[in-house]
Amino acid sequence: AREYQLPIEQLDVKEVSRRWPGIGGEEDWQAVIEQNAGFLKVEDCVEAHLRLATASGATLLHSVEVTNWEVVGDSVEVTTNKGTERAAKLLIAGGPWTHLLVDDFAANLRILLKQQYWMKPSGPGLDVSDGFPCFFHETPQGFFYGFPAMGNVGVKVARHSGGPEIAGPNAENSLDAEDRQLVEGYVRNYMPGISQTMVAHAKCYYTTTPDEHFVIDRVPSKPQVTVVAGLSGHGFKFTSVLGEIASELVMEKQIELDIELFAFSRF
Repeated sequence: AREYQLPIEQLDVKEVSRRWPGIGGEEDWQAVIEQNAGFLKVEDCVEAHLRLATASGATLLHSVEVTNWEVVGDSVEVTTNKGTERAAKLLIAGGPWTHLLVDDFAANLRILLKQQYWMKPSGPGLDVSDGFPCFFHETPQGFFYGFPAMGNVGVKVARHSGGPEIAGPNAENSLDAEDRQLVEGYVRNYMPGISQTMVAHAKCYYTTTPDEHFVIDRVPSKPQVTVVAGLSGHGFKFTSVLGEIASELVMEKQIELDIELFAFSRF
């Protein structure tokens, strides 16, 4: 924060609880408030990107399953359950399915199953309209985070650390009893404004690299193919710049940003 002159404020826990009674912590903990931070409404962001892509001439194919791809001469052929697409270049941003699409990367991508909960506020002041902030706690039991309530949706709470490693995405949406117990313990100890009543539940996947940095690179054996993967649970906020870098790789343009940190060769 000092190096990049971020506008932050350092507080003790007592002052945090005074400003936002719904947040607590241990007496000797320190808090950092990033004053110009916020959060993204994911679905709205995706819709905006798709709308802009269409306006720029992109053709969008939804609900299409990719079964195979291969380099054929100077082009790449992608086989789907609805036919074959051909192009000069291919960009794969497959999320937790990337390991099924790019063998070169499979050994360096772990898929962690995460649980997300929306809990009912136990009192007023926890809605986004109240100015309640996003929050992140580093505790002896792990890292926990959450978002303010929005309308009739409760406060989002989830565990950033942990989660079982799985072979790939699945349709099952069952609760994880141990994970829920840890989240409820966190809420009970450090979020006095949130009740134990769960309003909703969902799962998500972290596709994680060994160093938790992204992969943004061409496939070493097939330079026609670019991969963006391994976003390790913190990639969505970088979507716009990741797309810009990926397009520069695909179009073989001069890349203005230093992306050596994200090279596949580091593994």
